[in-house]
Amino acid sequence: MVGVVLRHFAAVVVFAARVARAARLCWARVIREPSTLRIAEMAIIGSAAIGLVWFFGGLAWQGLLTAAGGMAASGGLVWAVRVVATVALRRRGDGIAAT
Repeated sequence: MVGVVLRHFAAVVVFAARVARAARLCWARVIREPSTLRIAEMAIIGSAAIGLVWFFGGLAWQGLLTAAGGMAASGGLVWAVRVVATVALRRRGDGIAAT
């Protein structure tokens, strides 16, 4: 029983070390990229704007929610067409030349 617990603990420690290394590598790349600050600004401002619209509610919230749902549905439709075209043509079916 003690051996099983120790093996499980060791596996958890190894997993945690791998996750920590992956996080360090991820954040190192994020910090290196010059566009990171701009993307973070857009995410914070956009999230704050969505939160404000939600807080005040009403027709503005209904419109924003409808627009967001429409964008998600259209994005899903585009990807579905890409997948079907790729399978049917046996190559990239989105019209973009492969390099």
